[in-house]
Amino acid sequence: MGLHTTTLYGDVAFLPLQAQAPLSEVLEWRTEIQTSRDGTDIAKRLRSCPRQRIAASFPVPPAQAARAVNIVYGARTLTWAVPLWQDAQAVGAVSSGASEVLCDPSEVDLRASSLALLWEGPAAYEVVEVDTVASDRVALLATVSGTYTGATLVPLRVGKVLTDPTRETTGYNGAVRLSFSVTDNVAYTPAAPDQFLSEDVYFDPHLLPGAKIGDTYTVLQETVDQDTGIFDVVTPWTYPRVVRPYAVVCVDRSEAWAFRQWLHRRAGRHRPFWTPTFEPDLAPSGSGSITTTLVVLDEDFDTFSAGRLHIAVEDTDGNWYPRTVSGFTPGAGTVSLTLSSSLGIAYSDIARISYLGRKRLDTDRIEMRWAGNGVCLASVRIAELEP
Repeated sequence: MGLHTTTLYGDVAFLPLQAQAPLSEVLEWRTEIQTSRDGTDIAKRLRSCPRQRIAASFPVPPAQAARAVNIVYGARTLTWAVPLWQDAQAVGAVSSGASEVLCDPSEVDLRASSLALLWEGPAAYEVVEVDTVASDRVALLATVSGTYTGATLVPLRVGKVLTDPTRETTGYNGAVRLSFSVTDNVAYTPAAPDQFLSEDVYFDPHLLPGAKIGDTYTVLQETVDQDTGIFDVVTPWTYPRVVRPYAVVCVDRSEAWAFRQWLHRRAGRHRPFWTPTFEPDLAPSGSGSITTTLVVLDEDFDTFSAGRLHIAVEDTDGNWYPRTVSGFTPGAGTVSLTLSSSLGIAYSDIARISYLGRKRLDTDRIEMRWAGNGVCLASVRIAELEP
């Protein structure tokens, strides 16, 4: 049946069909940005948790065509149980009368006091209510009514159909496309990562192997033109704002869950973080061990980049050392940078020296496309607030 009565949410509609990859999931925060004339700004978080939207196409086999039409037609305005097929996991045999289901809830959106789906097929499934979540199982509010030899456990959210459903049919089979807005969405509170100057710092590369990206250098630019042939351009921002696209490919459920936690840590544009450019921005020019003085080639640093006061040094073992540049001394084609603390490595151990920037997401809306088998694709834009 397409309507299920639950203790937690009352009656919820459910379309007993498996979604077809790719699925689309959108997380959307809301941040108010107040920008000063010099380019500095303050971000105020307006939502405690993100909006969550799920959109997918559900192939309709001939045996389920009549049921699908009736459910989509009659339940258009009702509350729905929204399956997260991207978090589905095989749980094997589940017997009638079982009060718990053995599973791995660590990297999927299974929650206490929520709904889940036991699924074996369009004619063998049931909506269950999760009481508590342990490290290797979920306990149910009521016992399982059916018997399953090869069940799949799917988290269910609760929501409304966001836009008008569409149906395609050949008269024999077809597909229904549904887009849901989740109403029981929550905000996760991931643990803080490594810190630099009391804010998060990350050393995960922004480039995929073999890929290339394009940076955009943005400033506030005002043209003063008196229509007499003389004009001027005013740029009040202290620093250009470098915007870079970030391509993400999560190859399994673990990476996808870590990315989701990272997004919740960011909360859209709200929480800034530090990350390097991952490019050889400065060329070392010295020998021996480095303490608090790092000599690099000038390469117009003295003229144009003296305001970049933070760097990250990567050694040949892949370790990163973030440092503040407290001052510099120009030399003959070189610049001696004074660092906030000793590096403690040799010049010969340097793999690259990158500029380190304080950045944030450039948008509150992130779309993830689930390609199947736990693979998640996304792209985000990162804006550098200050160097």
